[in-house]
Amino acid sequence: MLTSFRKYAYILLMLVLLCLLCAACVPAVVPVDVTLAPSGNVTEAYIAPAMLPAATPSPTTQPQTETLAAYGRETPSASASEEAAPAETSGESLTLVPVEIGGSTLYRMDDTDYLTLYPAVHSRDILTAMTAGADKWLGIVKKHPDVKYYAYYITRSIDCDWYREKEDIAVYDYASFYQNLIADAGVAFDKFEIRDFADYKDTGYKTDFHINHKGTDRVYGDIYDMLSADMQLSPRKEPVKELDFDDLRIVGDLIFYENDRDAAIAYMNAMQPEQMDVFRTYKYDLGDYTSYVDDVKMVLGLEEEYEAGQINRAPNAGHQFSYYGGQTGIVRFEFDQPDKPNLLMCSDSQGRPSRKLIASHFNTTIFLDTNQWRTEDIDAILEEYDIGVMLMTGQRSIFEVYGG
Repeated sequence: MLTSFRKYAYILLMLVLLCLLCAACVPAVVPVDVTLAPSGNVTEAYIAPAMLPAATPSPTTQPQTETLAAYGRETPSASASEEAAPAETSGESLTLVPVEIGGSTLYRMDDTDYLTLYPAVHSRDILTAMTAGADKWLGIVKKHPDVKYYAYYITRSIDCDWYREKEDIAVYDYASFYQNLIADAGVAFDKFEIRDFADYKDTGYKTDFHINHKGTDRVYGDIYDMLSADMQLSPRKEPVKELDFDDLRIVGDLIFYENDRDAAIAYMNAMQPEQMDVFRTYKYDLGDYTSYVDDVKMVLGLEEEYEAGQINRAPNAGHQFSYYGGQTGIVRFEFDQPDKPNLLMCSDSQGRPSRKLIASHFNTTIFLDTNQWRTEDIDAILEEYDIGVMLMTGQRSIFEVYGG
């Protein structure tokens, strides 16, 4: 009988030990600071940095460590990324006033008509995606050492640390995070500096997250200065004149961004003209060139039509997209300057207004959008077009790669 008792006691002890072991393997529930999340939509982007659990390396992160280590950097650990400094403050202190559109939330910046998405707070997913993006690029840099590489980060309202004092929201400095990832690989880096809220209003839109024509001219100038520090370029293009198309009022992408379309249209129809943006552009003399889409000769954009007054004046007609041209295939510009190098420019929609300006300083320019950068064979493009310069420019999303 004693033997049987010992047997059952042993089994019971093993079960207790097994339960304790299982409990130790289950991660603790991460508390969420829902005050950071707009409209109660809690995602990892709104988990307070101090609450993030320690990261466990996964198979998808191993190649990143190998490539980054080749340039003296490893994939940043969770603790290293969390300790990174937040975005620098400009001294501005703004409130965010929620604006509901069909179940989605935008934010009015102070008591102005300028709208924004929720600020870019710390997110592990974004850090991982930016690390993957840097890894992809550094792999290309390693295989093509004779190409000159440049990165230009276009800062937007979500990147500005203007909400710390009045909203207790700390914006994360993703631009500096990415700059640190590529610092040891010989990639030149610069970014669009928004000096203060007044500067943002001067270079951006009320209802759109894109830069306006003044912002585009500054982006072009910054990139020109960065490139010309390493190579001889033709003189910088200056605006010939400013066009406003008879006070063309527009409503931009923010109103329709992930919003119910009927609700967005109703919101637009209730807007006063002064709440809308005025679409203006600068006209430049680019000289003679030919543009192609997937090797088919094609004019990109409706610049001549707009200047001739042939305009759909509906506020939501996608005027920036129409004027500068979209992206349905691989775009190529030929400026017939054989003494100049060939350029590969990868950008999101922020780069479309400046792509012809930048291309005017090169012989052949290949322009890829975000999806093409992520899916096309970049090595093959560099070789096929004898690329001598590669430029990555855009807001944060162009520097992210998802899916391993």
